[in-house]
Amino acid sequence: MEPTNRSRRTSTPRFAPIAAVALIGCCLGGRTGFALDPEKAVTQYVHDIWSKENGLPHNTIEDIVQTPDGYIWIATLGGLVRFDGVKFTVFNAGNTKGFVNDRVTALAVTEDGSLWCGTEEGSLLRLEDGIFTNVGPLGDTVPIPVYALLPSRDGSLWVGTYGGGLRRLKDGKSSAYTTEEGLPNDIVLSLYEDAEGSLWAGTDGGGLVRIKGGEMSVYTRRNGLSSDYVYAICGDRDGSLWIGTYGGGLDRLRDGSVDVYRVKDGLSSEFISALYPDRDGNLWIGSYGGGLDRMRNGRFSSYTKKNGLSNNIVITFFEDAGGGLWIGTRGGLERLTGGAFTTYSTAEGMSDDTALAVYQDREGSMWVGTRGGLNRLKDGAFTTYTTANGLSIDTVAALSEDLSGNLWVGTSGGGLNRMRNGVFTTLTTKDGLPDDIIWTVMADRSNRVWIGTPSGLAVLENGSVRVYTAKDGLTNERVMALHEDRRGDLWIGTDGGGICILREGHFTSYTMKDGLSGDYVSTFYEDREGTLWIGTWGGGLSRFKDGRFTTCTLKQGLTQPIIHQVIEDDRGSFWIRGNESIARVDRKELEDCAAGSRENVKLVAYGRKDGIKREESDDAAYQPAAWKDRDGRLWFVTIEGVVSVNPDEIISNERPPTVYTENLIADHETFVPAKAMPLLVPPGTRRFEFHYTGLSPIGPEKIRFKFKLDGLDDDWTDAGTARVASYTHLPPGPYVFRVIACNSDGIWNREGASLSFRVLPYFFQTRWFYGGCGVFLLLLGPGIHLFRVRHLRARQKQLASQVEAAMSQIRVLKGLLPICASCKRIRDDAGYWNQMEVYVRDHSEAEFSHGICPDCMERLYPGYSGKNHDNSVDG
Repeated sequence: MEPTNRSRRTSTPRFAPIAAVALIGCCLGGRTGFALDPEKAVTQYVHDIWSKENGLPHNTIEDIVQTPDGYIWIATLGGLVRFDGVKFTVFNAGNTKGFVNDRVTALAVTEDGSLWCGTEEGSLLRLEDGIFTNVGPLGDTVPIPVYALLPSRDGSLWVGTYGGGLRRLKDGKSSAYTTEEGLPNDIVLSLYEDAEGSLWAGTDGGGLVRIKGGEMSVYTRRNGLSSDYVYAICGDRDGSLWIGTYGGGLDRLRDGSVDVYRVKDGLSSEFISALYPDRDGNLWIGSYGGGLDRMRNGRFSSYTKKNGLSNNIVITFFEDAGGGLWIGTRGGLERLTGGAFTTYSTAEGMSDDTALAVYQDREGSMWVGTRGGLNRLKDGAFTTYTTANGLSIDTVAALSEDLSGNLWVGTSGGGLNRMRNGVFTTLTTKDGLPDDIIWTVMADRSNRVWIGTPSGLAVLENGSVRVYTAKDGLTNERVMALHEDRRGDLWIGTDGGGICILREGHFTSYTMKDGLSGDYVSTFYEDREGTLWIGTWGGGLSRFKDGRFTTCTLKQGLTQPIIHQVIEDDRGSFWIRGNESIARVDRKELEDCAAGSRENVKLVAYGRKDGIKREESDDAAYQPAAWKDRDGRLWFVTIEGVVSVNPDEIISNERPPTVYTENLIADHETFVPAKAMPLLVPPGTRRFEFHYTGLSPIGPEKIRFKFKLDGLDDDWTDAGTARVASYTHLPPGPYVFRVIACNSDGIWNREGASLSFRVLPYFFQTRWFYGGCGVFLLLLGPGIHLFRVRHLRARQKQLASQVEAAMSQIRVLKGLLPICASCKRIRDDAGYWNQMEVYVRDHSEAEFSHGICPDCMERLYPGYSGKNHDNSVDG
């Protein structure tokens, strides 16, 4: 057999530690709407599918486990994936240290909560405290692909490989079991440990191996196995060992004998790829090409691509702590969960998926009118009636039973049918009906049958038909709803004319002018106190009490303005079948709103996650669109079957979600929280993104969050369902990011989760820098003064020096000068006699210029003295 055809190993249960299950199960003391109800057909479960379009790195899912913190982990051929129920986080060689190959093939969770991953190239990785450690390749020379992982009770980790036999890791040591040690084949595809501690290993062609107390036993076709290619192994409650083989079908080993189940016994395929026993004792079987089967009480039921499976190659199963069944296929990740509602459609035997009317007869049978005929549900099985059985037309729009046990069937175009003892008779316009389109039919307490049509109101009494039209007082001839109140008056809802009341042969009417919320009246409901509730098209819900109308509309909290039907359960809640959803509201809230003591009401809407395949109803206002049966179950029509719910089984989720802070992304750098260590963010970081999550097996997408940043925020920020918070330009310093969350029922986890971190400063933003600057400033004043004094003193010295230098250039003549009395020469210090001007020039800065005074001029130059008496002449 080619290796490409052997893509899987095991689907043996790989449970998280018991303490973790207690923490994250949210089991609420019993079965929840999330867990699979074994009484339902597989087709009635809620089916979710995720693929590459939703964030998976690859559509081939090799293995699935759940760790104690509640995360689902998925092994894919594109990396390891962590899933919180809303978003996927991928770990691979491109973003995670330790990974050398993206093709992850096997997973296991050990008792200490560590996650182990095996890859196709032979690496074995361990995730502990948020850190991946690569234990190393299993092969000494050639990498050996890992195909199966199994933690055993003695603390060992068993590893099944493709070509390397069986490996056992314990206390840091590794031991091998290969063909040299007696293993029949070195390709080990599946592993299982039974209650006695025996290890069972399925091989590719060597049969089944049992290792107990060091002894090895081999089971093959010679011992009764249908095939020696064992691809999956698991055990059940009675000690049986189930063996999935490739080509031989499903084997059951019990008390030494083997029973074989094949296609002829109900299996979809004999090429078994995965096995899983769930908590209710059902055995889930995956195959190559046949989709999946559920074996319950010895009977098989299949679920394939035709029913909605993404791919008919099923590789692995896993049941989570909440009871949901996860399925790994070649088409992606899938999950089956339960739901409070149960849907009946063509998959369960109905003639058509579009349900128009639902009704319970006196014998307890449920009748469903569809666009493809009339259906009777009794003892869990449908019987279909169409034109082939005498029905006038296959579009059944209205149902009612009279006091004689006749079932009256209104059709859309085929008139009115009466079914008695399985035989149909028909009334049409030829028999006096105003129209062959029947919108509503009602048998009253006098055994009269009232018929609402687009052309008037008709009543059938004692075999004759009477018609009421506008001439008789109808405000509008298009009759959509009928109701007989406790006094025997007939209430008539019209398409545009409001309400007409027929009392003792006379009509009275109410319209919007009288306070009615809308003139298009589609349904009536009379409660236990005799108050009448009126559903309208576009106007919401009106209450008629004490002769007065009050209204609840979208403004008061209604989720939709078009109401097809209103019914009340045994707990006092009203259920509203609108055109787009099914919703529940507390009757007291409606009463208080109508009385004016309450501004709005709170509706709880139900949808696909609750087991309803499609929430919408047909656009036409056929009756009845909802029904409460004798056991208190409620029934509603939808465009994909009829759904039922027991209101008593709708249990609030009292467990708050588990909250985690996953990482901090600071300017594109990712920081993962570490135990007891605050994260250190580099200085200058501008953008901060905090990624957080909440885990709950019930409605994780409805979890709401609040967050705050200690050190910046004074109050909580309501984030809604968003799982990321952003901040920008945080100053340096310590911070604590906190997040709390509540589940879909409003139960808060107020302890939440936190992430401590510190934004580091630049050196000039540090305390020592600021302190140094402070000291510097403190010392700067005296320093400046001292510097100024020193400067002035230096300047003073400089000026003094300059003065001294200047003064040194000034020569002062003083003392006694020896001068000749005759020639006026002066004797210098050397004893020489010098002309006066020469002596003065040499001993001062004075210079001489020569001229002649007037007296000398007169004496020496008498001829010129008169002309130049006032002037001197320079020489």
